[in-house]
Amino acid sequence: MDLVYKLYKNQETSYFPRKILQSLTYSFMGLASKIALSRHQLNVVGSERFLLAIEKRPSNQPLITISNHHSCLDDFFLCGSLLKLRHFANVTVCRWCLTAVDICYTTSFHTNFFFWFRGVPIWRRVRDPLSRKIIHFGGGVYQPSMDFCIDLLNSGQWVHVFSQGRIIQPHERDSEKNIRLRWGIGRLIAESKECDILFGVTLVYLSVVFIQNTLFLY
Repeated sequence: MDLVYKLYKNQETSYFPRKILQSLTYSFMGLASKIALSRHQLNVVGSERFLLAIEKRPSNQPLITISNHHSCLDDFFLCGSLLKLRHFANVTVCRWCLTAVDICYTTSFHTNFFFWFRGVPIWRRVRDPLSRKIIHFGGGVYQPSMDFCIDLLNSGQWVHVFSQGRIIQPHERDSEKNIRLRWGIGRLIAESKECDILFGVTLVYLSVVFIQNTLFLY
């Protein structure tokens, strides 16, 4: 799991290129998501309380957001809808997000992009989309990626988790509330030294904006 080692190394405060590349990547993606969302009718409920947590919470207080997952673009649109343009220029207030190694880190370009976009590689359990057999058992609750996220939270950072661990397909959404949440969320909350601020975010109809390819179900 050398990807996590690379993350730890790049998080060193003296690593100047990281700050520049993260700021450029976040600013570009933030602007792109704002432009994309401007073409659609968007309704955000409760954003005032969230922005208060982003801007006014103590510097050592961790912030955790969890949400459902209906589209590959959920994360980009989540940032684009909740954050203001001024936040993208200050990458230190922006989120870290658990991202699946089998989807987001398959090429050198994708790996570097998600590093600069503050993705944290997570080794998850993967099932074959047709047979539903487990083809990868993942790294579990105590993998290095989870340790890294706990370190982030203990330094007052914001970590976002797609709590279902995969994209929920249209035929599953009527019974979506019965799908269990991944256990790692409990560890993040339990092992934070300071009391977390926890926000639950529900994303609705974003899958209409981007139709999910069945190759990336799980």
